[in-house]
Amino acid sequence: KKTEFEIIKNIFTDLLNYDIYESKDDKSITKFKHHTMRANKILVVTHEFPQIKHLNKNIEKVINKLIEYEINYEDMAMYFIYDRDRDSNTSTQIEDAIRRYKNSRCNDFDTNGMLLLSYPCIEAIYFNNANNDKRFVCGIDIKEGLKKLAKEILNLKTLSKNTIKIINELIDEEFSSDCLDNVATLNMKIYKKEESEFIKIGTYKTLSLLFLSLIDLGIIEIS
Repeated sequence: KKTEFEIIKNIFTDLLNYDIYESKDDKSITKFKHHTMRANKILVVTHEFPQIKHLNKNIEKVINKLIEYEINYEDMAMYFIYDRDRDSNTSTQIEDAIRRYKNSRCNDFDTNGMLLLSYPCIEAIYFNNANNDKRFVCGIDIKEGLKKLAKEILNLKTLSKNTIKIINELIDEEFSSDCLDNVATLNMKIYKKEESEFIKIGTYKTLSLLFLSLIDLGIIEIS
């Protein structure tokens, strides 16, 4: 909960010049605002249950909280940010969520929302930014690895180039923004490749798909 929020806050405040303009008393909802960006308002909602099996239940809680604050959730893009986390998330739970949460704005009769996984956890974004080809088993390992990595400030151009390169290697084809119309296909290809490599090698290739939300929102454009 804490790490995810800090990384997202750094991206929107330090890189993209959003301002935090409101944070609720319980700090479960923080609002970011930009004066010129098309996606000018971003809400970050955190919760206490990081396992994917709790996702459906938490969506109800999040939606009820948005309704309480008179926020029109039906008209916004939503993203669900989770770590692969082998100890907490089973293959069945992840595959079900991948199939269900495939579009940030429309999922047939389901709630809007795009599932964004990180391998093995969200801190992979720093290794993607540094183009550092490290592999890890779990979040604890990657946190230890970060101590040895000279963390540079995230650079969106470098991060975009490196992340797309990793995605292309994993899916063995060229990524395009059209993939985000139904991200389930892309998500499943990455997940299957990561799992097959983990069985062979015992580690995950570092990859944070948080980056896809910035493309989907039009903040990053790819040629």
